[in-house]
Amino acid sequence: MCPDGTEFEYWATPLTIAQRARAEKIAGPKADEVDQAVHIFIAKAKEEDGTAMFTVADFQELRRELPQSVLGKLMVQLVNPDMDGDEDEDLDPKPLASSSKKTKD
Repeated sequence: MCPDGTEFEYWATPLTIAQRARAEKIAGPKADEVDQAVHIFIAKAKEEDGTAMFTVADFQELRRELPQSVLGKLMVQLVNPDMDGDEDEDLDPKPLASSSKKTKD
């Protein structure tokens, strides 16, 4: 859930080492961790039908508009889809809404 209360849904498979390395290469050698995380999210976030939700052209807008707290939760979901980043809630064996359906990359 976004800070403004809106929700969005995306589909992704867990992040692989090769996918992380590719996103870091795209981000470039001067990129910080936030830039790398945004590039990872761009690479992994898919629509339900498996098409890319974002492209590299969306990088600047995501960098400006995506709150740090939301990006952090997204990274936790991609790296460890069994964790939702909210330790206060009881663990639910059902998948998270934002990563509940997975598609192949």
